[in-house]
Amino acid sequence: MLATKSAQREYHEQQARASASSHHLVPQQPTLIHHRNGQHPPAIPAAYPHPPSATNVSAQSDQHASMSQPTGVTGQYPGSPQLPPPAPVPPPQPAQRHQVVEQPAQPSPSSSQRRAVTPDLGCSRPVVPAARGRAKVLRPRDYYHMARLAATYDPWGAGHGHKMKTWDALLKELKRIGCCGEISTHTLLMNKVNMMVDHHDKGDLPSTNKDIADALDAPEGHLFAAQLDRALHCKEQAEEKARDKDVQSQKKSEENETGGYTLREGSLQSQTNPDEIQASTSSTSADGSAADDAEEDGSPPRKRRRTIDHDMKVLLEKNLDHSQDVAERDDVFQSQVLEHLKEGNRLTKEANDLYAEKQDALLDILRKAYS
Repeated sequence: MLATKSAQREYHEQQARASASSHHLVPQQPTLIHHRNGQHPPAIPAAYPHPPSATNVSAQSDQHASMSQPTGVTGQYPGSPQLPPPAPVPPPQPAQRHQVVEQPAQPSPSSSQRRAVTPDLGCSRPVVPAARGRAKVLRPRDYYHMARLAATYDPWGAGHGHKMKTWDALLKELKRIGCCGEISTHTLLMNKVNMMVDHHDKGDLPSTNKDIADALDAPEGHLFAAQLDRALHCKEQAEEKARDKDVQSQKKSEENETGGYTLREGSLQSQTNPDEIQASTSSTSADGSAADDAEEDGSPPRKRRRTIDHDMKVLLEKNLDHSQDVAERDDVFQSQVLEHLKEGNRLTKEANDLYAEKQDALLDILRKAYS
């Protein structure tokens, strides 16, 4: 029995070695492939397992020998020797995990670098900051043309609904000649021109921009003083005209209120005192003659209508007289406006002549100094 077991064990060991040597192949070595992020991929596991050791083979052969023992009482192995069982297959090894390649620690970014990184994507895309700094200052040439065109276009004296259109046309003209590139709206242009005129008229004001004050107070400010005089004259005329118009409208509203009050009083008296109205209308008719026949007829509605018609006639005559007075005053006002315009043109011409004389004197001094 012992001899049989030892023979079977040796036989099984030989078969196991033969099968292991015949089925074992050399595993392929992984090739080094450069990954696009600079890291190497993990090693590829071997296609076939490693050959079993001698201890495992002997233990497995003992197990197969015990399984192939006869179960009879005599203890003899029945029949011819059986075929050896197939070689044991070891359990598959777990797949190797990806090896983590430790990268060198990078220094922490500064505060400016953190602001430059886009927070939602986490990439190093730079964010262009908004342009900061002081706005560009206008040149003396810009101020000169602003004053000149403002005096020429006269936007203060434009009619109702045309003031902003005039300022817009003034801005377009400035853009056309290459001035005031920093001014984008006609409202901004209007504010700057008004500041220039007010500073030229009243001196330093808290509301005047510092750049405008510096430009007008500079030695080059005398170059466009005459233009500012013209613009100031236009603005004063427009303000005076607006004040006269307000006075006329207020006076007209008061007269209309007085006329309406008279009409209401007459209608109330005709409704509350019909006897007095009848007595007054019976004495005289509408043309001043006697009206005895009207008194005999006795028709109060007709008499009341005659009284109202007479009052309306009186009011219409008064209104006509007032309209004539207003027309005469308008003629006087128009003549005064023409006189003011002529005086303004004369003053402008004198200022221009004086400026030309000063420029000629200055040129003579410069020629003598450099000759």
